[in-house]
Amino acid sequence: MLEALDQERAFLQANRAIGGESEVLLVDDVEEMRHYVAQRHRELALERVDLVTNIQALARSVEDLERTLATLVARGRDTHPALSLVVQGSGSGTAKVRVATALAGWVSSYDVSWQEADRALKVDRYARVVQSTGWPWENVEIVFRTGQPLSELAAPTGQAQEVQLRDEPAFKSAYCASYEWVNSGLTNIQAREDVLRGQASFASTWSMGGNTRVTLDGEGRPSRVFLDSHKFEATPKWSLDAQVTDAASRSTHFDGWMDAQLLSGEGRIFQGNAMVGVVPFNVPAWGDSLEIQLGRDSDVHITRSMLQDRSGTKKLSGKREIQQVRSLQVHNDKSEPVTVDVVEWVPKSARVEVEVVAQHGGVWDPELGSIRWEGVTVPAGQTWTTELSLTVRVPRGVVVTNL
Repeated sequence: MLEALDQERAFLQANRAIGGESEVLLVDDVEEMRHYVAQRHRELALERVDLVTNIQALARSVEDLERTLATLVARGRDTHPALSLVVQGSGSGTAKVRVATALAGWVSSYDVSWQEADRALKVDRYARVVQSTGWPWENVEIVFRTGQPLSELAAPTGQAQEVQLRDEPAFKSAYCASYEWVNSGLTNIQAREDVLRGQASFASTWSMGGNTRVTLDGEGRPSRVFLDSHKFEATPKWSLDAQVTDAASRSTHFDGWMDAQLLSGEGRIFQGNAMVGVVPFNVPAWGDSLEIQLGRDSDVHITRSMLQDRSGTKKLSGKREIQQVRSLQVHNDKSEPVTVDVVEWVPKSARVEVEVVAQHGGVWDPELGSIRWEGVTVPAGQTWTTELSLTVRVPRGVVVTNL
């Protein structure tokens, strides 16, 4: 702007010199000066816009450089020990270097699906790995193990220990199936107690290697490494809760998990190629069957109907008595028989009296307010029907709205 003012001043002085002793400027000269000043103002405005844009771009560049510098400074503070190997003499040999880190861990992960054609449960085993060392592990072979890997590298120290007593197990095995992130720094009180009793995965000698080399991100993002696949002979079972949904929930239990030495972890449940949910994969005590929830099965479903609903008043007590007869139908649209657990619910209250009579062995639990039929077999393509009679006695002046 100062430069523009200097130019305008010089222009005026030049015009006065041209005019000689006359102090009056021609109209054309004044008009030309006006056009010149207006043009310079437009040019300066455009230059100002360019200058502001350049300043903003430089400011953003400075911010990016400052963030990059902060990252480099932070990494520079981290110590990354270097190992130098000095070899003297001639010949060839093999050197193995073992490095311990507390910034990596893994947990068992499974893809589970029911194979209808084979009548078997398919379980693909993975290791879900997290490592946050800040450096990627590229094209590495990984062996997953339980136990205490860091203890093998620690300097041995001795100290007096208390005598620990426990019952001798009925089985002899180095395998232990307790669930815990191995060597990840995560804490769990029950897991710690298992470790102290020598019953957790830290205390076992389970190990398994991946089939291929893998690359693992070093910023703590989980990766799944495939280990192996199994098919187990399993017994499917269905459960129907009429209050929750019309479709049955299917589960299965099997014993082969011990031979495959499965560990507890997470289970991703698949129906066909679609994942329908994630459930805990908790192995039971040694010798017990492992049960897995497989999700909804609309081929087994329930319908309910009211056969009778009436109410009246007892003259002596003044209580109103509600009587209902309900019918439950369990439909099996499959080409094979199914075994179903059925539950029906009745609202409960300390202010009312409830009596239930159920057909086909239904068991009434007044504490829970439920009627259960365990292990009902429904033939292929058929319907199982049962009835229950419900009597509810309500105090005078009370209205029941959810029967």
